[in-house]
Amino acid sequence: MVEVERAVCEFERIGVPNESIGVIAGNDADRRCLTGLGVGAASGGLISAFHNMAIPHEEAALYAEAVRRGGLMVVAEVNDSMEREVVDSINIR
Repeated sequence: MVEVERAVCEFERIGVPNESIGVIAGNDADRRCLTGLGVGAASGGLISAFHNMAIPHEEAALYAEAVRRGGLMVVAEVNDSMEREVVDSINIR
């Protein structure tokens, strides 16, 4: 959970609006915890949601399984000009 909070804070620090940041959680306990972070939590239909995020099917299945097993995934909707900075911010960790 600490890593999720760090990622959300880093996204906000580089200028991603809070309403553009989400956390995908696979179980009810995580969803309750995430409510306090002020970010959205979602589950179900993950592969379709990942496809809508332009994630290839093979990767979408892997991410969906990781979330199903209790993993958390931080996502952000950003414009093209901000994409590189967001990717770089998470690769530093």
